[in-house]
Order: sequence, then C-alpha cells, then structure tokens
Amino acid sequence: MKRIIKIIKDRTKYDEDKIAEIYEILFNHFYSNPGSLSQNEKNFFYINNLSMEVNNGGFDQFFLNPSGNYTIETLQALELIGENNTAKLLKEAMAEFPRSEIPRNRDDRIDILEKISQKSQEKWDKLDKQFYACEHNISDLLISFVTKNINDFNH
Repeated sequence: MKRIIKIIKDRTKYDEDKIAEIYEILFNHFYSNPGSLSQNEKNFFYINNLSMEVNNGGFDQFFLNPSGNYTIETLQALELIGENNTAKLLKEAMAEFPRSEIPRNRDDRIDILEKISQKSQEKWDKLDKQFYACEHNISDLLISFVTKNINDFNH
C-alpha cells in the first residue's frame, strides 16, 4: 500500500501528525525530483509550506525562504481547496510588493524585501495575527483534500 494512503487511513494519528508525515514524504521528492509529484501532491506541499513558514515566522519569512518561489502556485492551491480566508491574506501580503509581483528568484525577492520590509512589516504582522486566528482550518482542509484525491497521491 502506498505510504500516504496508509497514513490517511490510520485512525490512531492526529491530523497534524498525518500532515507532517505526508509533508516529509513529499519534501524529499519535491527538492530532488519534483516531476515525480502529481499536481495534487505539489498543491499539498505548497499549502503546508505556507502554513509552516507563517506559523514559524510570518508572511515575511514565507517570502524570504524558498517557499516564496512558489507564491502564485500556493495561492492557486489555496483557492483550489477552498481555503479562501488564507488566500485573501496571502493576496494582501503579496500587495506589499510592487505591482503585487513576487519574483520566483529568491535573490531578486530578497532585494525587494530589503527595500519594502520596513514599511510592510506592520501590515504583515497584522496579517500574521489573522492567519493564526484561522490556521486550524488549513489542517482540516488538507486532510479532506488528500482524502478526496487519494488516488493522486502516489507515494
């Protein structure tokens, strides 16, 4: 049986533990062989990356780290699973960048972050607090998403 299917069906684990285990499986593939992941596996990865980064250091950390390379994909994935609250927050965070354009290249993004960070920090802090208030919903939606699309999870 595929490992992700086994994880999802395990009734002894909390959803957060299931998400962490699935993420760990996908992490290795995403950075070594991203072509081996289905689109739904990538969507799971993008959303969980956002959740971890914002919980760990806020939206500015999400943009600063490699997760920011996939901002557009993350936004699309959030909309796909119906996480409109977080999608709205991400759009607002993106609006701090000139023309709301987030460079895929991390060095380019860091250059912009250094220029806008001072004025954007207050806005991002506000968005972080709103995210923390509704974050638990992401876990529920991710588990539901994996369950509904289990045949697309190949690992």
